[in-house]
Amino acid sequence: MDEQVAKYVVSVSPNPCSEQIEINFLFHPAGESGIELISAEGKKMLSSSTREQKLLLDTEKLPSGFYFLKLTCRGKSVF
Repeated sequence: MDEQVAKYVVSVSPNPCSEQIEINFLFHPAGESGIELISAEGKKMLSSSTREQKLLLDTEKLPSGFYFLKLTCRGKSVF
């Protein structure tokens, strides 16, 4: 695995989800990490930030569908 990519490995579970998703950063974020949940249509549905290695997002009120996760670290888009 490319060293640059390996620095930003995350796990997201469960998939699919109904009430919440848990995002675990398999690295120690230096500073704040941002998360955005984007709908298949490109609309930002949720956003949050953390300085921790674990983040829970409440997805209970979101409509069923496909979503993309956008991760930013130190102001740079990673995924």
